[in-house]
Amino acid sequence: MPNEDQTNSSAEYRLPQRDCLAEIQESCVADKSAALGLALHEFNIDARVLMINLRLATTTYEIALAPGVKVAAITDRSNDIMRTLKAESVRILAPLPGNLAALPGTSTVGIEVPNTVKEKARRSDIDAEASQSRLQNALDQIRKVREAINEANVTFQRLRDEAMTATAEAVQHVERASKER
Repeated sequence: MPNEDQTNSSAEYRLPQRDCLAEIQESCVADKSAALGLALHEFNIDARVLMINLRLATTTYEIALAPGVKVAAITDRSNDIMRTLKAESVRILAPLPGNLAALPGTSTVGIEVPNTVKEKARRSDIDAEASQSRLQNALDQIRKVREAINEANVTFQRLRDEAMTATAEAVQHVERASKER
């Protein structure tokens, strides 16, 4: 059984805020971005960090190369960049997939670096994504059912019209046949 001191100390403990890890991660990313900019300057590569895309396990630094700077200038220095960033690996992305931020007259390259602090996906994020997926599936099913109902209504109306026409023709035929007798 815990003594009184242990009970009081556990009552004072508060869980860290959810975004505490994000603040640490952003600080690391900012430091690495500055180090990457300095390294590019030291390697005589005319380029700058244009954008940072922070994800759970990796961060991609979008680098804008000055006109005339070849992508090989970056790829040839990938080991030096890895050493400068103190990263376990780096991946050069050229051309950068989904690149929308390129400035006119420049080309961009991505440098993907594993995060030193790996953020785990939160259960609420996963649940929200799964709920969104289930909702989208349900909406798709509703749309398909509505389309099927509309098709059935069109078919029903066509069959009703055909039956009315056939009935009218049959009545006319019977009337003609009775007049002929």
